[in-house]
Amino acid sequence: MQWCAPEEWQKIQREEHCPACHELKRGAPPEGFVADLRVSQLVLQPNQYVRGYCQLMSLVHATELHKLPEQVQQQFLADLSDVSAALERVFQPAKLNINFLGNIVPHVHGHILPRYLNDHAPHRPIDPQAQQVFLDQAAFDKRVRKIREALLR
Repeated sequence: MQWCAPEEWQKIQREEHCPACHELKRGAPPEGFVADLRVSQLVLQPNQYVRGYCQLMSLVHATELHKLPEQVQQQFLADLSDVSAALERVFQPAKLNINFLGNIVPHVHGHILPRYLNDHAPHRPIDPQAQQVFLDQAAFDKRVRKIREALLR
């Protein structure tokens, strides 16, 4: 069983059909928008089953990290480092897991998952969609603000 028809996969890998590029170009910030960084955009994910779960999306289209121009790669990794430090300050996790997937959206992006000693997946990867935890708007906005402030340090 294949997850996508080959011709459809080839199509969505191209910038003009990339769902991430489409979202980035629409102009309005997405729900959970935290910041535009050097070459990326940070978004706090609406489902906060994993407290502090964010996604860092490259502003430059590429399907793999090694396909980004070298300077963009370096800046993206610097953005990721800054985000990691900010999330560590705000949430004080035991560990940060960073996943580069792309088998649904073939555009360079990282899923940053703070891990806690009492989380529900000890000794294995955690599925951030295993349960639904949606904060009320005020609590969600406060979390976004705290991350944004930590990034400015």
